[in-house]
Amino acid sequence: MRVWFAVYCLYLAAVALGSLWALDQSARTGAAWSGTVWLLGLMVFYLSLASTFVPVPTSWLILLMASPAGGLVMGPVWRVLAVASLGAMATAISHVNEYHLICYLLRLGKIHRVRETRAYRWAEGLFSGSPFLLQVGFNVLPLPADPARWMAIGCGYPLRKFFAAHWTGRFVRYGLMGLAAEVLSLTLWEIVGIQVVLLAIPAARIVVKRMMSRPEAPADRPATIAEEHAV
Repeated sequence: MRVWFAVYCLYLAAVALGSLWALDQSARTGAAWSGTVWLLGLMVFYLSLASTFVPVPTSWLILLMASPAGGLVMGPVWRVLAVASLGAMATAISHVNEYHLICYLLRLGKIHRVRETRAYRWAEGLFSGSPFLLQVGFNVLPLPADPARWMAIGCGYPLRKFFAAHWTGRFVRYGLMGLAAEVLSLTLWEIVGIQVVLLAIPAARIVVKRMMSRPEAPADRPATIAEEHAV
């Protein structure tokens, strides 16, 4: 855990320093490539942090970087490929970091009771059938939760296969998103609107669920004669 966390911090520092250097070069020379490196570095840094522990929205960034309005000085095909491949790498790294953190919590016994539930045992049996494809599928679909990732971590799925599955799934997902952003020529405000809708859907589900589960207030009981005289 300590070794991984040190490597992860060094990786984030290298990405941040490289991005700042590219930004400085862009300000000094005005070179188009330096602005592209700066924006891609910013995307990689942001996506490398996004996880269950840092629940920040990511769809807007992928759509923006892949769209003509994103500022990347690249051809359409190369822009989509760069965003999809680097974005998938960054997301997979953030999931590997989450893998280590949850394994650490499991060793401490903080969440070991989850493994004793029926739901966990049922999900574990389902996951063991085709773990790699299941993880790829959950990374392709834009779902608010990823139980396949948590099952892989809980079952001690091999880390290299874990990274490969998550990179593959996110590459497909980000590639499709980037292609849509390019074909539709999405503007900044259109992308913001899409992200707001994506955030509003799960939020509305949570509100409705809480309202449905809220117990009804007991009906007022009729006042007795003694109480009426007391008033």
